[in-house]
Amino acid sequence: MTIAASERPIMTDARRPISADRWASRRGRALAFLREHGIGGLVGNIRAAGAHGTAEFVARHARYSVCIFLGKQWDRTHSVDTGGQIEIQSLDVVGPNADMGYPAVSTSPSTFAHFSRFFPQDRSQYSFVDLGCGKGRTLLLASKLGFRKVVGVEFAGSLCEIARTNIARFPMPEEHRDRCSIVHADATQFEIPNGNLVLYFGNPFGLELWPAMLANIAESLRQNPRHIRLVLAGSLGDAIGATGRLIAEHGLFNRIAQGAAPFFLDTYRPFHYEIFEASGVSNSQGEQA
Repeated sequence: MTIAASERPIMTDARRPISADRWASRRGRALAFLREHGIGGLVGNIRAAGAHGTAEFVARHARYSVCIFLGKQWDRTHSVDTGGQIEIQSLDVVGPNADMGYPAVSTSPSTFAHFSRFFPQDRSQYSFVDLGCGKGRTLLLASKLGFRKVVGVEFAGSLCEIARTNIARFPMPEEHRDRCSIVHADATQFEIPNGNLVLYFGNPFGLELWPAMLANIAESLRQNPRHIRLVLAGSLGDAIGATGRLIAEHGLFNRIAQGAAPFFLDTYRPFHYEIFEASGVSNSQGEQA
């Protein structure tokens, strides 16, 4: 999951994060700084940052505070745990690609609703697959949209367990719950399901893994030609743009949309997106909703 360098964890002398959930530890980290450096240290940081830098910090903190509050409110309403920013260093992962993973951050409900307009109209003919599903918030949201199946793929075992618990607790009809599943796997090695698909990549892994990911999808399409809609979304526009160019140049998919979602209050920053459709397949099932 992609997070700006300025939002990476503060490290202790042992070079380990203060907290696995960076968002939950914001207040604690601030108090720890004051205990260690005092008001003088705070004033020194303000002077070093200057008026512009300080204003940016305050605005960013306020934005995150609102996002965190709304995320917790959504979780309480639905009896689940989908919020926070879980650092990859604290997670047990399967496969060889831990160094190319990013912190786990869920797509906000408002942002996901915005992206859903790019999903195919006849969703009963499609399965929704989130590759890098984290705690599974998108799966809960997708469960309401009429997909044939909803699948989350996650390489961190502890996040898989949280996602499974969230599916069990989320208020939904039992027949919808039965359509949801979690697979503990590296996305590049995951066996892509048969049938028409929406592949969702929210704040995806690093650019280095995409050749392997596209090779995996290409082999699946070779064995079973079908409709696949790929939704690539994330908070860092440059990273999403670079990944989008790589996907377009590969030739497996045609780009059908790109841009940036509005700045919703329940997201920490606007998400950029690139939407693709598998090339060489009729688009009769894939018109924008």
